[in-house]
Amino acid sequence: MKIMQHVPGFVSGYNAKKAEASTWGELASVDWIDNYKIHDGKVFYRFSICNDEKRYSLMAEFDNGDYWWVVGDLDQDIPELPRWVYNEGKEIK
Repeated sequence: MKIMQHVPGFVSGYNAKKAEASTWGELASVDWIDNYKIHDGKVFYRFSICNDEKRYSLMAEFDNGDYWWVVGDLDQDIPELPRWVYNEGKEIK
């Protein structure tokens, strides 16, 4: 599986990082992905997958899923991860 780091459109001068691994465990141990577990005093909850017709996205959820970040775009699903679901009223980041 391959992942390309999500870089918001308003960010310039930064090249997205890429990683490739055979398993979710290997991918989760990549330093820049693992670093998403630490965020401004928020409590890391879990990684999850958001998918639509076009892509799979790896999400990092905090504070029981009330706060989240898009980590990157995947070339395939990771079935062992829970599905990310947007809940009205949660903070979008």
